[in-house]
Amino acid sequence: MGSYRTMILVHGETLRKFRATYPDETKENLGRLIAASHPLAKLNGKGFYSGASIEGALGQMEREGIPSASPQPPVLGPLGEAAEMMQANQQEAMRGFFQQGPPQEINTTLPDFGISDFPFPDGEWQGRKPYKIEGKRALVMNDIHLSKHVNGAIKAAIDAGREFDVDTVILNGDTLELDRPSRWQSKPNSITIEAELKLGREFLALLRKLFPSAEIIFHQGNHDLRVEQYILRNAPEIYSLGFHNLEQLLEMDKHGVTYVDQFTIMKFGKLCICHGHLLPGGGINVAANKFKNAGTSVMFAHHHVSQEHTKRDLNGDIHGAWAVGCLSELSPEFSPVNNWTWGFALVERDDNHFKVQNKQIELLNGEFIVL
Repeated sequence: MGSYRTMILVHGETLRKFRATYPDETKENLGRLIAASHPLAKLNGKGFYSGASIEGALGQMEREGIPSASPQPPVLGPLGEAAEMMQANQQEAMRGFFQQGPPQEINTTLPDFGISDFPFPDGEWQGRKPYKIEGKRALVMNDIHLSKHVNGAIKAAIDAGREFDVDTVILNGDTLELDRPSRWQSKPNSITIEAELKLGREFLALLRKLFPSAEIIFHQGNHDLRVEQYILRNAPEIYSLGFHNLEQLLEMDKHGVTYVDQFTIMKFGKLCICHGHLLPGGGINVAANKFKNAGTSVMFAHHHVSQEHTKRDLNGDIHGAWAVGCLSELSPEFSPVNNWTWGFALVERDDNHFKVQNKQIELLNGEFIVL
């Protein structure tokens, strides 16, 4: 149906009728008359009966010697006299329009409303900006899952951070386990929420003691959400009272800890850092899949594995994704067989570049060794 020849075979009688009715019209105007008046023109959103295509068809008919007029034009289709009358009225209206001159271009530009002139209430969206980390050297720890944590692995990471002289400590999600309020079944003798939150406060106090001048950032992971999710599921009426507020429950202000929610990306120079549960990409090579979806360099947690996927661009700059291992139990009851690893990361940057040391920890002869 896309070629002129095919259209002539299907609609030749229609073309002949309009040529006979308006023998003095130009091919362009005749095409517009047909497009405007024929009912079938409404069946195709792209305008199969467009003036340009019909004009081309008429020209093709003339070049091939096909008669473009017949003494008694046939009736159009099965619409009957009512359709003929409607078409005749449309044709006359269009003919009068063309006699006034060529059609004028219609301005479809919407008015340029100022914000004060737009008669509609504002939505809740205010835009979300990344959290920019000012420091130059950072220790990144994640998936500690307090109450399921491994002290030897945490100590190895902290010792490396102190030796690296970091000015920033990033807890990149799932610092807490929060087994009791989980939607998954928990044992009645598992650690209580009160006891785990007490562990959280003690851990933040210890970090502040070990890194007295560093910025300490607590980024929200999916486990850290469990108190809030529990209240939303079971007591949404008291949500506004703020009993789920981890900043208050962990006394972050007291310990000088910055809270960054799960939806906010942290920016360490040109490196994006997030927990990773909201960034698509899983499978065997999570680093490659996260990099594909992030479209930029990213460091993430959540998967409890140590991986990296890097590429060098034409300028010689490295881009990639780094999955940082966990600091918690490697073979929990809910997943006794897996490929999890202990790990942490050390990152340094200037204004244009960053360098990642994605470290793994192994237990050798009873000692936690940083590889």
